[in-house]
Amino acid sequence: MLERKVDPEQVAVLVELAVGLQLGRPFDLRRLCRLDPEYFELGVDLMRDWRFNYHIAARSKLFEDILARDHGLQSRMCHLGSAAAH
Repeated sequence: MLERKVDPEQVAVLVELAVGLQLGRPFDLRRLCRLDPEYFELGVDLMRDWRFNYHIAARSKLFEDILARDHGLQSRMCHLGSAAAH
């Protein structure tokens, strides 16, 4: 869905969910509930996979793809790393 950009707004919610899961940050589940059924189910599957550590290689690839597309997230991640070092 990242590559197809079918519905950018709904994909953005899923991307934020994936980032939140990867970084251990809060995500407002009400946003997931507002998605169309196909996107909602994908979000639920994403949470299930993360919770049970399924598809770790795919998760890593997904997060790499997200970082490659979102330069703002890259800079925030770098900032988090430098803040943790202090």
